[in-house]
Amino acid sequence: ILLGIWVLLVAGLDLLAGHAGIPSLAQAALWGVGAYASALLALRWGWPFPLSALGAVAATLLAALVLAWLALRLRGRWTSFTFLAGVVVTLLLEGASGLTGGTHGLVGVPPVRFDGAAALNPFRDKAAYYGQVLGAVALGL
Repeated sequence: ILLGIWVLLVAGLDLLAGHAGIPSLAQAALWGVGAYASALLALRWGWPFPLSALGAVAATLLAALVLAWLALRLRGRWTSFTFLAGVVVTLLLEGASGLTGGTHGLVGVPPVRFDGAAALNPFRDKAAYYGQVLGAVALGL
């Protein structure tokens, strides 16, 4: 399961740095934005999984567009900027402890549910969760 998640992360980095030739160190920050957005939409506002996943994609896309817009203004010095952006996003997420739980993280994030189906709890049903991650990897690659 973790390997599949990491494959998706590395595939995005390979697309950006390997094929486009643009070095970026902000992948982890954007991954964190997506993870927190999905968890917060499900936990605080009760959004179902498909909507919270789409909301996470939108939040990550918005954060990436802001970072890209700022980085392009630096004309070639974006690698150091993306590193600093990753540090700043980490500090912002840790500092907003009322919203994100700070260094302790979020507690009580509901398991993945699809309408009309049982919850996919990664701690109880590894096979179903593995299938979901494998499907995401196949779609992503």
